Amino acid sequence: MEGPAESIRGLWDYLPLLTTAVVVGLVLGVGHWWKSVRERREGAGTASGPQIVLLALTAVGIVALVVALPVAEAVRTQLLALLGLVFTAVVAFASTTFAANVMAGLMLRAVRNFTPGDWIRVGGFFGRVTERGLFHVEIQTEDRDLATLPNYFIATNPVTVWIST
Repeated sequence: MEGPAESIRGLWDYLPLLTTAVVVGLVLGVGHWWKSVRERREGAGTASGPQIVLLALTAVGIVALVVALPVAEAVRTQLLALLGLVFTAVVAFASTTFAANVMAGLMLRAVRNFTPGDWIRVGGFFGRVTERGLFHVEIQTEDRDLATLPNYFIATNPVTVWIST
């Protein structure tokens, strides 16, 4: 049977983990509060800086929690390796769309089938090209709304062009 001294010693092993969890929770709570204050002041969705900072803080917090786990060093190393593998897979899947849009943007610039001011129909979209970027093309629709079309979408769908004069 386990006595009170052994159970206190067992809880003592979890103190670094609990301390780390409290610190990570406080830091993320302050970060979310800071983000909400900025959004109220500047408008929602205006800056991605706070979102990137919160994402980085969350990643650092997860690593800190794994390091603080009261497990054997070999298990901790395996958990960190698993986290690295998951992070690599997420970046690899996210970068495929990024790379596809960049390559399609370069292809569209090389082909030069339309320029700003031309009217295009692609997919279900129709409008005047207002801007061509490395990642997207912006068109102004007939209703004067601005629509942003990813370059990969334009490169993989038929495009009808009416050249402006």
